[in-house]
Amino acid sequence: MRCPDCNRFVSVEQGDPTEGLVLQVSDEAVTGEVRLTLLCAECNTEMAEANVEVDMAFDLEHVDECGPDELTGVQPVVALSDENATASDRYEGKGRGTRHFYGAEIEATITCQTCDAKTVVESHVEEQASSFEPVY
Repeated sequence: MRCPDCNRFVSVEQGDPTEGLVLQVSDEAVTGEVRLTLLCAECNTEMAEANVEVDMAFDLEHVDECGPDELTGVQPVVALSDENATASDRYEGKGRGTRHFYGAEIEATITCQTCDAKTVVESHVEEQASSFEPVY
């Protein structure tokens, strides 16, 4: 790829996926999006990006007394207490048909606000390098 700032052909590095990680939690799933970026290896200018959907189901084991309120029927509130994303890449195939995939290992901790029960969910998302859109 040609870097607009360096004005020469350069190799690329994957950016930090944590910066583009947006997650929302519901009663049974964590959904959201992670933005994968490719940076110029010389000057760290963003050169390409891909937005990938994230969907992770979870099963939270609540403490015995924790459950829907008997009077109102309101469910316990679950919240996202921690989220992390780590860059990953892999190659598939050999020779001229080799495909390069960039991705992210995503980990989220879900906590019940009523009984402090916790669970950790993990997911791996990836996108083929040829599917990235140029930023400039």
